[in-house]
Amino acid sequence: MSWIHLHLANQTLYESVNGTEVRAVADNDTVDPRWVEDSFPGLEILCTIYITYAVIISVGLLGNAILIKVFFKIKSMQTVPNIFITSLAFGDLLLLLTCVPVDATRYIVDTWLFGRIGCKLLSFIQLTSVGVSVFTLTVLSADRYRAIVKPLDLQTSDAVLKTCCKAGCVWIVSMMFAIPEAVFSDLYSFSNPEKNISFEACAPYPVSEKILQEAHSLVCFLVFYIIPLTVISVYYFLIARTLYKSTFNMPAEEHGHARKQIESRKRVAKTVLVLI
Repeated sequence: MSWIHLHLANQTLYESVNGTEVRAVADNDTVDPRWVEDSFPGLEILCTIYITYAVIISVGLLGNAILIKVFFKIKSMQTVPNIFITSLAFGDLLLLLTCVPVDATRYIVDTWLFGRIGCKLLSFIQLTSVGVSVFTLTVLSADRYRAIVKPLDLQTSDAVLKTCCKAGCVWIVSMMFAIPEAVFSDLYSFSNPEKNISFEACAPYPVSEKILQEAHSLVCFLVFYIIPLTVISVYYFLIARTLYKSTFNMPAEEHGHARKQIESRKRVAKTVLVLI
């Protein structure tokens, strides 16, 4: 989940106070010219960075746009798993259109360009996109488990409608988790005594709040990584176990065809375990 890096970009500003890196400087402060010279990458590195960003944005926009277009254009593609995948595509588009370009500006500008409202709004969008991606994958793993263990439960007339409601709930829950991020994110003043500079940066907590930093990092790590990863791992382990056990219940007739099905299911089960 590479998009989590963007959510952690603001935290990097906080950690940079320890002397490793500084990215935003107030206009009325005296700055060591050597620090200004060393704080920005060279032209070749800068070109490489922005070419990489351009490729990521272009490929991401094209791929997700095509996926969404195919989903809405072709009726047969509007299935339960494809609804979740399309929801993921919308989340990726949101991130690519807003947060990735903002993240790219930090390599050439030494101050936050988007104001206090931009700080809160972009923090909200970043965490919403992360939540949509993580929670959608979690719900999708549960849906795939039900499709394999209890396939008849998903073959109802309102299955698509229920899945759309689930995808909508994922967005609502993600936004609810992102609200505190938007509320507490602000332009805080930071200082680096070693270089005798002070500056403002967008961050979810001021430099003096060490406890808040640790609590914030721990909560994000648990909610957006450990808990979803655990749930996804459990579901895919159960899927693999179900597929493997089903190989022992194959009919004895048509040995050649049955043997192929057994081998196929074993391969799928092993692949699922490897992915976990």
